[in-house]
Amino acid sequence: MSRDKWSAEDVAKVISNPVYTGVGQYPRVIDDDTWVAANKRMVEEMGAEAYLRRLLAVLRETFSA
Repeated sequence: MSRDKWSAEDVAKVISNPVYTGVGQYPRVIDDDTWVAANKRMVEEMGAEAYLRRLLAVLRETFSA
């Protein structure tokens, strides 16, 4: 995501990443209700399996450092 323009995939990764709700050392930048609503919509649009695979990839990317 270091490019000047964000792709739809970049935005989806940010929206689905729970660390933005203030998990662990990460500061809260979105409230729980907004995160849940956004992710509920993603599950509805993508289907549960595709969403869960994306979530795992996002978490692995976030915590792989």
